This record gives sequence, C-alpha cells and structure tokens, in this order.
Amino acid sequence: MSKLDSENSEINDFAEQIPGKFCIACHEYIHTQANKCRFCGTDQRSRPWHSMAKMLKWIGGITAVISLVMGTTRINDLYTDWQERKVAVAQLIDASRLQIEYGDYRGAWMLIDDALSFDPSSLPARQHQIAIATVWLRNIRRYGDQTFSDTLNKLLPTLYLGSVNTDPHIAATALSHIGWANFLRSRDGTTGLGIAEYYDRALTLDPDNSYAHIMLAHWLLWEGYEQNKDINLDKVKTHFAAALQATHDREYINRMIVSGLINPSHDLKVSIELIKFSEEVRQQSGRLNRSDRSSVFNAIAYIVAPYKILDQNTLPALNQLIEVVSPVTLLELSNWLDSDNAYRGTPNRLMINARLEDLAGNRQKALSFYHLLAKKSDASASFRAFSEQAIERLSARN
Repeated sequence: MSKLDSENSEINDFAEQIPGKFCIACHEYIHTQANKCRFCGTDQRSRPWHSMAKMLKWIGGITAVISLVMGTTRINDLYTDWQERKVAVAQLIDASRLQIEYGDYRGAWMLIDDALSFDPSSLPARQHQIAIATVWLRNIRRYGDQTFSDTLNKLLPTLYLGSVNTDPHIAATALSHIGWANFLRSRDGTTGLGIAEYYDRALTLDPDNSYAHIMLAHWLLWEGYEQNKDINLDKVKTHFAAALQATHDREYINRMIVSGLINPSHDLKVSIELIKFSEEVRQQSGRLNRSDRSSVFNAIAYIVAPYKILDQNTLPALNQLIEVVSPVTLLELSNWLDSDNAYRGTPNRLMINARLEDLAGNRQKALSFYHLLAKKSDASASFRAFSEQAIERLSARN
C-alpha cells in the first residue's frame, strides 16, 4: 500500500469515529453539532417556515400540473360537447326542412325550437326559424273555429327579430311578412294595424324584394275592393311585374296575383286582367289550385255567358276581352281551367263553348252547342232564347 493510500485510510477511520452528518447544501461530512458548514458556510439549523415554503412550492407545482390536466380535460369536454351540439342542431335543421317540404310547418317549428334549446346562439338555427315563420305564414290556413291569430302570435316575435337582421333581404322579407300577418289579423277583426307601411319599409331596404311587391299589390287590390274605390291597376301591375322577376317561389306569386285579382272581379278591367294572367300561367305550364281555376272560369262566364245575355249592354265587355285574349285562346283556357270536368254539361260551360266557337268562326261546332242549349231544361230562358236566335242566324248562312 502506498503512503497516500495509507493516509486516506487513516483519515476515513478517524472520520468514522467522529459523530457527524452531511451538509444540507454541499453534502460534505461535518460534525453532528455544527451549526454552519465549514466547507460552504450554509446554516444547518432547522427553519420550519423555510421547509414549509419548499413544501408549498412543491404543492403549488403539483396543483398547477393537476389544474392544467383538469383544465385541458375540461376544454376537451367542452369542445366535444360543442361539436356534438353543432351536429345535433344541423340534423334538426335538416329534419325541419323535410317537414316543410311536406307541409308540416308546425312540426318543423317544434324541431327548430329543440335546436335552439341545444344551442340558443346558433345563427343557422335562428335564420332557419325566420325562414319557417315566413313559409308557414305564406301557407297559413284556418280550420273550424280557429283564427289566424292563433298561429300568428307564435310567429310574430321571430319575424320582428328577423326585421332587424343585418342582411337587407332577410330584414325586408321579415317586414313584408309582418305586414301580411297584420292583414290576416285584420281579417280576424283586429283593427288599427299597420299593413302597407311594412311593405313600403321593406322595399326601402330591398327594392327588388318579391314578397314586398306581391303583398303590396294584393293589399292595393283588397283595399280598393273593401273601400269600393277605383283601383290603380297600372300601379298594381307594376308591382306584379317586379314580383315576377323572382326566380324562386313562382307558384306562390302566381297564387297571390290570382287571389288579389279575384276579390275585386266585379271591376271589368280587373276581371280581364285576371283572365289574361291565368292564360300566361297556362302558357308557362304553371298551376292553379281548384278554387282559383273555378274563380277564373266564372270570371270568363261572367263576360262570355252573362246572366242577361240578351242585353246588348253586355257586348262591350265581351269585345274588350276578345281584344286581349282571342276566342280560340279563351276556349283553350276554359278547357284547361275545367280539366277535371267540374262544369261539364252545365249551361255556363255549353254557352262559353258555343259563343267562343261562334266568334272563332267554327260554325258547325257552335251550332252543335247551341242546339244542346236550346233543348236543355235547366238552362235559363235567356240562354235558350239566345241559342235559338244563334241557330237561326247560323243556319241562314247555308
């Protein structure tokens, strides 16, 4: 063993005989009763608050880590929940669209209510609720003792929210439908409601809004009819033309035009416009419901086969009509309007056919219809007399 190894061994043996401890800082071996390390100078006395501080630092660190983990988990849960709500809302909107397609507006409204209960701030759900309110309102019906207001009271709050939408088209459409809702409420007996001003306001926001144009035109016709005053048909037709520029909801616009023109059909120029527009619908392969077709057919009968057909004062109306719509076209229109043969064999239908065939120059066809009328027991005396005169006139041409 070298001298150096021998000295180190002796030192270690000596150190083991001296009671000691390791420095809390540098970990050198010092006397057990030493208050300060002779190597690094660190105080070896116990300091409870220092130990507590260290412990609190450890606890704080652990807590921060736990909070971070829990926070991340919570964020993930919230994100997952948000995603699930978003998917649920989208599915409810799609389902409500299907119900609208089949005319179940009440069911569609209930589904969108469910969607908004999942996510009250959902913009797509809010906008779709406005869309449901408008389409429901355009197709509203009364049954039994129901009033329009029973449904309108549910829809109006949503329409008012829609009227302040930042999108001018959405806002104008909502305003137009508020005006229409007020018109229907007036039919229930509620007075003092604004109607035309909502249409005007809508057109200020969106000058091309088809709903505002067609609803205002309908109102002008209704107002003239109700107040028995002259109707500015040129102004009405201007709104018709603007509404017909729309590429959507054409069937509804056609229905509104016909409906508006039917009410004041005692006015000859309005009746002729009704017949003329119905022919345009036919030419475009459009559709009219059974009630509207019946109304247009009766408008033709009122002019072509009037009750006082022997009265020469009825001729100017007929002449005005055939200047706008030819006898042949009127025959085709009449057949289209009565495609389900609801008026087949009736005196009115026979007289319309007879007189229009006569005016079109189809002598033999006209004669066959006049002969049927002359012998028809349920035809009026004036119809039979007119038919006999026509038979005599046409037979004399041989």
